[in-house]
This record gives sequence, structure tokens and C-alpha cells, in this order.
Amino acid sequence: FGRRYLSSRDGRTHRMGEGQSSARGCKVSVQRPSATGQGAAGHFSLHGRHSAMVAPPPCFHVVVIGTGAVGSSAIDTLARAAFAAPDGIPHLRWTLIDHDVVSLSNCNRQLIATSSTVGMPKVDVAAARIRSLLPAARIDTQRRFIEVGTVQSVLDLGADLIVDAFDTLSPKAALLELCARKGVPILSSMGAGRKSDLSSVVVGSFFETTVCPLARRLRSRLKGNGVFLGAEGIYADCVMAIYSKEHVTVPRDERRRRRAAGEAPIPGGRADGDEIPLGSNGKPERCPLGSAAPMTNLFGLHMGHYAWEMLTSGRLQLLRAAE
Repeated sequence: FGRRYLSSRDGRTHRMGEGQSSARGCKVSVQRPSATGQGAAGHFSLHGRHSAMVAPPPCFHVVVIGTGAVGSSAIDTLARAAFAAPDGIPHLRWTLIDHDVVSLSNCNRQLIATSSTVGMPKVDVAAARIRSLLPAARIDTQRRFIEVGTVQSVLDLGADLIVDAFDTLSPKAALLELCARKGVPILSSMGAGRKSDLSSVVVGSFFETTVCPLARRLRSRLKGNGVFLGAEGIYADCVMAIYSKEHVTVPRDERRRRRAAGEAPIPGGRADGDEIPLGSNGKPERCPLGSAAPMTNLFGLHMGHYAWEMLTSGRLQLLRAAE
């Protein structure tokens, strides 16, 4: 968590050492908290309240898409970081987008899910959680699906940073493509399903992700549309991803058994030829992969932490200046 990264124009992610200059000529100072617990200038203390922050613009607009397992953890982390900042700096304006309501099955991994919130819209519960920490926070909630045809409406909100914590493939690919083309900073969560190695979770350039099957499918879609590392007019350094490098495979014997029995090739999937039922919204019902509470929450912690670093380190200003 203590590492700092800057991305060059070609989207390559580099760890910046102390006093090292970035590709844009911006000198990065990486300082550690002192023994007294006071944070170094421009960064935050790991032991006490934030101090001597880099002066940010008056307000940052953060749009969070998906307030479930990963999204609720990211929101909580970012809100607590904002709570600890002196005088509420940087000020955050929030827009929360999610169509779903809290269900009993969410209680094993989602911070917003409790017996008292079951049946409530997730965006409303997440907004109440933010206000419990930041009573004066400006929060807009939108209870809706994000679809390919409505992705542009997300960018029309004028976000300084988009936190992408939803997992519907086609809209997610469309959102990443638009952000890469228009230079809108986005932190995107990749697949946490069936992962269990907490040490494998990393943050890096979306275009340089490895191992993660979801990231591979998304990169393939974007490449087919001319969006890839080094492509003309693409702001690759604006698209960051939180993903796991853990290899998850089904043993060969298990695959053979499932194939012979006509079962889904992976637990939680569907066998070929199965009729996919429609959900209450009239859309095909998804059969999600199982996810462990520590893994989804760790994805969210990474997202919230990295988002706060972007807001306080001046990285957003660098990205905007390069547009």
C-alpha cells in the first residue's frame, strides 16, 4: 500500500523512487511518516490524522458505479480517509450508481448488508454510511443499470475520478473505452470471483494486466476497437485496474467429470445448452462466480486507498494537464 506509481503517456506503470522524475518531468517525492506519527508533506500519516496535504482544487467529484462487495468497501475506505483529512480537505462530491437492493445473501461480504438494511436500495444505504462519517457530504444517488447505451451519461456527470466496481462485461468495456479515448481517470475492479490469495491483489495499468481472465476479455474487446497500449489518441495512463495475479484452475479430472456429466465447466457456471432464465428485470439472469469476503473487501480497500492517493498526490492534475 505504501508504493506510489506514475504512468507515462504510453500507459506503462512505473514505481517511482525517491527524487525520481516522471516522464512528464514532474519530480516525485516519496516520504515516510516520522516517528512521531506526523505525515510528511503532501502525503498522509499511517499513524495519525493527515497533515500538510498537497493543496487540491476546492472539490473533487467521484463517481462510484457499483456499491456491492467491492464498491461498498471502496466507498468506506475513501470516506474514512476524507474524514481524517484536516478541515475536510479535499472536499468530495459523490455520485453513487447501482440498481440493486440489499439481499440476505449479501450479508456474508458486503459492508452495507445487515439484517436491518435487507430490501433497501444499495445506493441509499451507502449514502447513509458516508453521511454517518461526513454529515455535510454532497451525495447524489442514481438507482439504475449501466448499459452500453447509457455509458456516455456517466461521463456527462463530469467526474474527476470514476470508481468502477461493477462487473457487467459489455457496459464495462464500453466505459473503459470511453475513458481511454477521452482521458477520464478511472479505477476499474477486475475479477475477484473464486480467488483466495490475498497477496496476489495488485494495482496497475489496465493495459498491462496479467493472469486475470476478465481483464483479458476486456482488453481483447478494446483492442478490437482500436484501443490498446500505444494507440494514437488513447490516454492509456488514465485507465488503472485492481486485479489478482492468482491462477485459478479446475483440476483436469474434475473438468472431465463435469464434461461427462453435462455440468458447467466451472463451479457457478452453466452447462452448454442450459436455458438461461430471465430475472425480474426481464434480462438474462446471471450465474455469478462465488467470491470470498476477504478478497472482495481487499479489492475495495485497494480501490479506496489508490483513489485517495490520486486525489491528494496531484496525479489527477497531471492527467488532466496531459489531455
